[in-house]
Amino acid sequence: MGFVLNYLRNFASVMLGKQPVRPLLVSYFITHRCALDCAYCSDGEARPFREDPVPELPLDGARELIGILSRSTDTLDVTGGEPMARGDAEDLLAHARSLGMRTVLNTKGIGLRDRPDLVRLSDVLVLSVDSLHESRLAGVIGADSGAAAGILEGMR
Repeated sequence: MGFVLNYLRNFASVMLGKQPVRPLLVSYFITHRCALDCAYCSDGEARPFREDPVPELPLDGARELIGILSRSTDTLDVTGGEPMARGDAEDLLAHARSLGMRTVLNTKGIGLRDRPDLVRLSDVLVLSVDSLHESRLAGVIGADSGAAAGILEGMR
């Protein structure tokens, strides 16, 4: 089911006074792990992810979940914590692609240069950059200027 078709079906449902029936995309938090301490990163209830460790699905379980999700939507947004903290993120994106899904990678981008397949396997790359000024960025992410420089370098 394509994104546009899902959108049109949902729009028709709303116009008829019904609830939308199919998600346009699914965000899959593949990990809560992250080396940063961003002020805004939380579970939606003001608990920082770093204080709320959640077991990650092993690769086989994650593939199974992506298979289930692919029956309802054609777009998978892979996010986290920091999705690049998970060493098999490439495998997850490749699996989603093999099922015909569009893939979105939502990341800070630290070390992206060292993992080019993440870019190749992403239809959309969302780089979360809170400032182009290294010192301001370091303050927002709760890390040193080296980490901020890494984010800016990943963006370049």
